[in-house]
Amino acid sequence: MFSVVTPTYNRADLLARSLEAMRAMHGAERCEFIVVDDGSTDHTPAVLESMAAAWPGSLRHVRQENAGPGVARNTGLELAGSERILFLDDDVFPRPDLLTAHAALLDMGFSLSQGLLEWHPEIAGDWVMRYMDKHGMQFAFDRVTDDSDLPYLYVYTANLAVTRAAVDAAGGFDHAFAVQRYAFEDTAFGYCAKRAGCRLGLNRAAVASHLHPITAEGLVRREYKVGYAVGVLRQHYPQIARELGLDKSPPWRDALTRVTQMILDAKPLSGLLGRELHLRLACRAAFGKGMMDYESK
Repeated sequence: MFSVVTPTYNRADLLARSLEAMRAMHGAERCEFIVVDDGSTDHTPAVLESMAAAWPGSLRHVRQENAGPGVARNTGLELAGSERILFLDDDVFPRPDLLTAHAALLDMGFSLSQGLLEWHPEIAGDWVMRYMDKHGMQFAFDRVTDDSDLPYLYVYTANLAVTRAAVDAAGGFDHAFAVQRYAFEDTAFGYCAKRAGCRLGLNRAAVASHLHPITAEGLVRREYKVGYAVGVLRQHYPQIARELGLDKSPPWRDALTRVTQMILDAKPLSGLLGRELHLRLACRAAFGKGMMDYESK
């Protein structure tokens, strides 16, 4: 039915929970599951050995040096034997009917079936998650206007089914984005697939919950990585950068980044900011710093 490919890094206990949820999907017995350990330093290898023994013939795992999720997905693709690939992340919990929902859309002639992702109930009420939703910082599927013609900007491999032909057409995942281990790998994959004539669809019936808690500090670190990856995007995918409005930096960007950071570093001033405004400014400063660091490397 599918080769299910999951990259993982230092999430041993969460991975075990996620794999159990994958195993409970309708049709899972007709799938092969491939987990690529991206150089974990926790007890991920022991978890995978134990689960593979309890799941004989269905679960394979391989270990590589830490190189980022895109590289790990490429490793999994090399091992996959099915003509249909389902990418599920190690912090994703699919609903039982997810496999059949993805299969149904691919049967209709789509090359990519983008499943929905929602916050897991354990974290859905957290203020940082609500902040991200408010500012469209993650997924934002509510902005898609035509499910049958999904823009490549909404491709997320946390819950994505694709045909082998689409993978080949897109050329897999670009290793150029692996430096900071975050941002735009999925976007570039979707862009290349669409440019090659693949049909992308949003599959609202294929739903999974995402258990990825993010603290305010973690979100700021993520925005630094995104800013750094903008440089990669400009260099390798200038059209995507143009469509995102990231192809040029305003002349006042560096100065604004430094001033914003000075405000955040000044305790009296920083203390007057509400937590959402403080987070917004910190994210902007981190994003700008990431861009500056890429340009000066």
